Amino acid sequence: MTQRKDNSLSSISALIHPVVVLNISDQWTRARVQNEDPKMVCGAILGKQSGRDVEIWNSFELKSSIVESHLVLDEEYFVQRNLLYKETFAELEFLGFYVSGDHERVIEDDIYLQRQALQHNESPFLLKFNVFAPVISDKVSISVFDSSVDPVNENSLIFHSITVKIISEMAEQIGLDHVARYSKTNASAESTTSKQMAAQFGAINTFLQGIAVAKAYVKSVQLGQIEKDDYILKEINKLCFKLSVHSEKFAEQCSRDNLQTSDHKLLVLLSAFCSVQGAMFQLVEKGF
Repeated sequence: MTQRKDNSLSSISALIHPVVVLNISDQWTRARVQNEDPKMVCGAILGKQSGRDVEIWNSFELKSSIVESHLVLDEEYFVQRNLLYKETFAELEFLGFYVSGDHERVIEDDIYLQRQALQHNESPFLLKFNVFAPVISDKVSISVFDSSVDPVNENSLIFHSITVKIISEMAEQIGLDHVARYSKTNASAESTTSKQMAAQFGAINTFLQGIAVAKAYVKSVQLGQIEKDDYILKEINKLCFKLSVHSEKFAEQCSRDNLQTSDHKLLVLLSAFCSVQGAMFQLVEKGF
């Protein structure tokens, strides 16, 4: 069984959510604690594929063993786990396997994994995570490959590297920030994200206080309680135009649009909450 790596980039792009990286890191950490020199860890990746865009949402670890110097997965265990995940996350499909190791090259064990993945997916992907690579700025040592049959030799696979990008939604960012935060003894457990949000809230609150002062100033001038200052009134007028609230009709329309937007977001949030609640009930029934 042979393989060949094509140095050209595939036109397919892969988006990876942080939970996948955390799962692999956690699995490797536990394997390292239990075994001082673990060979490698592996598992399955789940996600969605639309045309040439692949989004990897989740992953789960698999049992493996070394047979005749080759990494072999427990097929029965994989099938059972995949079925359970399919029932819980029906919108996600099996995309391939992940394995720890040098992310810049494909080795023989990777070929065996890819051959096994071909039994469950016509065009699987292989994700490699180099756990030994030093961290350089914000660059993560992850590569994703797709494969195709060599037209010259049908027993050989050609691997193509795929453009990889780590993405995250706001909810994931907050959760990851709490997981990855560091604190000292007697230090606050507040995360970086919550601190940033608190700073933004403080800035907005200060701005609203300034608006209230400007409004009170204009009202006092109108009542003749204080002498008007043309420069201050000019600056307040500029601010009103920037805020686009000088028209009562526009203000009413803005309020109506905000109400519709809030209702829409509330419906989306309610739908997501019901979905999560249903998933939790399913997990409890399965004994997780």
